Amino acid sequence: MPRIPMLIDSYLAREKGMDICARIAYRLAQRDLGPLPYASALPCLQAELHALQSKGQGPALFVVNTLGAGELLPQLDPVIGETPVLFLRRSLDAGHSGLNRIFNNRPLTKNTTLILKNMRPRLASIWYYGSKTEREVADEAAHAISLFLQDGEFQHIESVYRFQVNPHHNPQLT
Repeated sequence: MPRIPMLIDSYLAREKGMDICARIAYRLAQRDLGPLPYASALPCLQAELHALQSKGQGPALFVVNTLGAGELLPQLDPVIGETPVLFLRRSLDAGHSGLNRIFNNRPLTKNTTLILKNMRPRLASIWYYGSKTEREVADEAAHAISLFLQDGEFQHIESVYRFQVNPHHNPQLT
């Protein structure tokens, strides 16, 4: 079965111009890996997966931008199954900075960190990006994904440590 990544950006991420998966897809296409399946909602994802299956293909890796995907993530869990995942997490958002508590005067309700922790165990890595690092992260992700697709070693995804630690993360807010 050919090995290809499945890319998922939420509608919110696309609206805000933080559709890092689209940028990764472009970088992978430059490496002659494309066109690639890309979805923004569960029905689109299911249609893409069905189309892949009818061609005798399937995803080797899911690449999921968690920005605005709080409601989508639990729905993705059973669809992804045991397939490895690269989660891309926006590092400067209201959830990390505490702005939700200041402006709304209520606790966080859709914390993606908690959602990710409650998902089933699988090979997964979380990379952080921001408006100033999105291009660099997309380039590094495309490189790591292309290596992963060649030999199936998830270590290529895990080995980019500089994007896995969020310097703005406050454990008291998660």
